[in-house]
Amino acid sequence: LTLGSWRITQGRTEEGYAFYARARQIGQWAPLADYYEFLRKFSTREFAEADRLVRSAYQAGPAANPAAGIALVHLTADGDMEAAARELAAVPAKLLTVPRIVVATAYVHFARRKPEDALKALDRLPDEYIQDAWGTGPKNGLVGFAHALAGRPAAARLAWEAGLAATDARLKSAPRDPGYHHSRGMLLAWLGRA
Repeated sequence: LTLGSWRITQGRTEEGYAFYARARQIGQWAPLADYYEFLRKFSTREFAEADRLVRSAYQAGPAANPAAGIALVHLTADGDMEAAARELAAVPAKLLTVPRIVVATAYVHFARRKPEDALKALDRLPDEYIQDAWGTGPKNGLVGFAHALAGRPAAARLAWEAGLAATDARLKSAPRDPGYHHSRGMLLAWLGRA
């Protein structure tokens, strides 16, 4: 599957997709192949097929990637925030603290305009700094956003300042990391600073 992804990034898309098709024929790799194919169909806005693929990946064995993908399809394709919330609430308990699930759940609750539910989801996050392909940054960035959405600007500011301090500390050890710079820029923007 990695070779297929690499070929796609090199402009050899048909070869890459052929690797995915072959991987789908091998039972243990089928869910991951379906997930990769879901990402492709989702990016080309083929939402019905994307939904079918991500559900197939999830049914093979519940995992964080397809669970979050199902919620993403609900949010994007049909704007059904309640269905997205229900799907994420139904994941197995072992997935509830996985960063991708926590972040996806928080975003769903932001879309629902339910900041208290987002804060409850963020409380499940085991680490203070999120490092996930779907989003990297300090947990306090999202906590601050929830407080702002709830009309608590002072609490939002405190959370964002804490998030900025955590991000600046990480930048000291990795000054060229683009994810940290992106997080820092977002926090500064939320704080109204240049």
